[in-house]
Amino acid sequence: MKHPLIALIAMCLAIMQTSCIDEQYDLSKIDSDDVAIGSDESEFKMPLASVKITIDDICQSANMGEISIKELYETMSVWFPESMPDGSTSIDVQRLMNDDAYFQMIFDDLYDELLENEEKRMAVCMYVVKNYRSDFIESLLDSSNAEIVLLAKALNTLSNEEAAETLSLALKLFPDEIKASVQELSANDMPYLALKDINIDIPPLNISNDVLDLLTANLDSATETNPVNALYLYGRVESNFPFKFKLSPVLDDALINFGELVIDLGDSGINDIRIYEEDLETVIHGSYLRAPVEVDQYYLYENFDEDCEMTIYLSLRKTGSLSGLF
Repeated sequence: MKHPLIALIAMCLAIMQTSCIDEQYDLSKIDSDDVAIGSDESEFKMPLASVKITIDDICQSANMGEISIKELYETMSVWFPESMPDGSTSIDVQRLMNDDAYFQMIFDDLYDELLENEEKRMAVCMYVVKNYRSDFIESLLDSSNAEIVLLAKALNTLSNEEAAETLSLALKLFPDEIKASVQELSANDMPYLALKDINIDIPPLNISNDVLDLLTANLDSATETNPVNALYLYGRVESNFPFKFKLSPVLDDALINFGELVIDLGDSGINDIRIYEEDLETVIHGSYLRAPVEVDQYYLYENFDEDCEMTIYLSLRKTGSLSGLF
């Protein structure tokens, strides 16, 4: 029987022949302090892959293609006040779309701001004119105020700039009469914050058969509820998007479901998910990550630019002894 030290050296040499899809995930850089040989308490950890998700990967379907989350929120932020009435630094997006009282609080604060802030008022008026002119005109034509009806008819013939300036003036002159029309438009616009699933191809990982055998030779069966020899996927997610996301990733080919992950600004953990030999083989040969996503919180004062990205770091943990190579 080989001495455990010789076995450890042999294992490390096998690992050094492998590589992953990211240079920082070179398996030759594994910390041998994490490895114990021949004990139920042994544990082996190795990085598998890093998956980058950019602004273009998080998007919404549109009539003419897709809108990235950056474009979407540049557009939708027109309905957000510069500061929240309750002093918070974020908007609860799901609550905004489902809680009438919360929406009303934010809209009332926005409308007060429109009456005082000309720049914000013009931004909202231009957005309305460019995107919903006919709907807004139709709403104003129902007014009992003859002056507002005349204004609505005039909006049909003006350029975007002229119409926005006219509407801005009308908001100042008839704030109470026009508020309901603006609120209805805002309420109808908000639900279109729904996002498409994120879809990412993960290429094959260069892990040798020797290492695969080493990791899977003595795994306990799936029916064992308290396994000693088992494989687990785990990891973390690093994000500098100004959002708290709810992400539900699935590796479709391997049928590995991570459940719902809450991904906040900064680092968020991915708890252990037990996998089996066939799962690891599938991941090694290339897999497909599908992740339904929704925005939970929007942080108003955080930077949001084209360089924002989210990176999912996946690692593997083997518990119990290693066998098959020694």
